[in-house]
Amino acid sequence: MTDTWIEMPESEDVEHDAAPVGSDDDLDAEGYLPEDDPATTPPTSPPTVVVDPNAGIEGAQFPVSPAAIPGWAKEFGNGQIPLDRMIKVAPIGAGYLLPEAAAAWRNLQNAATAAGFTLTMTGAYRTLDQQVALFGDRYSTQNTGRSSKRWNNVQYWLKQGAAMAAVPGTSNHGWGCAVDAALDGYGGAAQGVREPFLSWAVQNAAANGWSWEVQSEPWHLRLVAFESIVQQPAGPATAHVPPSPTLKLGSRGGQVAALQNLCLLFKWGDPGRADGQFGPRTEAAVKAMQAALAATADGVYGPRSAAATAQFLSTVG
Repeated sequence: MTDTWIEMPESEDVEHDAAPVGSDDDLDAEGYLPEDDPATTPPTSPPTVVVDPNAGIEGAQFPVSPAAIPGWAKEFGNGQIPLDRMIKVAPIGAGYLLPEAAAAWRNLQNAATAAGFTLTMTGAYRTLDQQVALFGDRYSTQNTGRSSKRWNNVQYWLKQGAAMAAVPGTSNHGWGCAVDAALDGYGGAAQGVREPFLSWAVQNAAANGWSWEVQSEPWHLRLVAFESIVQQPAGPATAHVPPSPTLKLGSRGGQVAALQNLCLLFKWGDPGRADGQFGPRTEAAVKAMQAALAATADGVYGPRSAAATAQFLSTVG
């Protein structure tokens, strides 16, 4: 990718949230394109991962890697990124991600679907105002004897029974690069992440640009980098699934951003920034991709182009 990636502040190491709960009150389809989301058509095949049904998730080791954000987003500030620079990837009010993160999220969802899982979310982007409200709900200036944090030169203590939260302006949710993952649906239909999905995710998250923040929160994924797709050995555990077709001039969303990222990554034409908008530059890039993959160069990314892309990605190591 052409953008600059930077590591997140160390304060993110102490951001904790209680296990997310899906609620129909959170549902908000405005700006959301169901056809862009693989979770709208749950897979019919059972999961291919087989694990001990009695294993559970206690003691599981989740890879923890430094989070990253695109340099352009830093110019706006944490929690202050305009929504029109983001992509609505879920039918919930907090379902926005940066285009780079949206592309990586669709990659992970596509791979999860192929493995027989319906990967969804209960939360993503948090504005600064939302971070302030959350911090106010969980912290008090009264000494409760629990852990404390300093914000705006004032000491705050965690309220009894509350889960930790990041100091406003430091949450990686505020960069639109973190997801509270769920399974099976959105809103009240959302179920917590569990086995065998977690075993699958440990093997596949990094290959699709995601990692965890802390061992105690298996649901909290954060963006590492899309470049990791070329740093993983090819094989069943890290097989990459191409963006979902059909995408063409006028299409938009996370699948388009994923396609644009592929074109940028492998230097197939020049789609510009991976913004999730399929315009003339993306059409030209898709033609370049199709020519490179010996597919019909018509600028429409359909099932045949997807199959050619899948074949190519299976050889990337």
